[in-house]
Amino acid sequence: MSTPPQPPHGFRQIRPQQPSPRPRPSQPDQISHEDVEALIGTRRDLGADYELALIDSFTERIEHTINARAAAEVARRNLPQPAPRGGGQQTALGIISVVMMVPIAITLGVNGALFALVLAVLGIVGVNVAHAWFHRR
Repeated sequence: MSTPPQPPHGFRQIRPQQPSPRPRPSQPDQISHEDVEALIGTRRDLGADYELALIDSFTERIEHTINARAAAEVARRNLPQPAPRGGGQQTALGIISVVMMVPIAITLGVNGALFALVLAVLGIVGVNVAHAWFHRR
């Protein structure tokens, strides 16, 4: 095993201390430019002896940030989609209503039954409005 380098004459050897844990930023999933500068400054202060520990600590923070962002994106994409509102049913009912109204209107119009024609139109419109109102909720 090699021995650590000795300090120059007149200087005493200072043993590196464990880096004190830095407080986490207010948003744990954010790594700022200041965090990188702090890592480099800490590496300069502590020396190469703690370089691997500092890098491991910083890569853990990066992994945590990536995982938090990925989880947030997955949660955002997996939001329950609103249920279809029956738009296809409403369209089908409208088409059937028009198709059924044509022969009814022709029959009642030719025979001069204006009151019956108005009543039939109001009935079909009422069915469509009720269906739309029920499926709106």
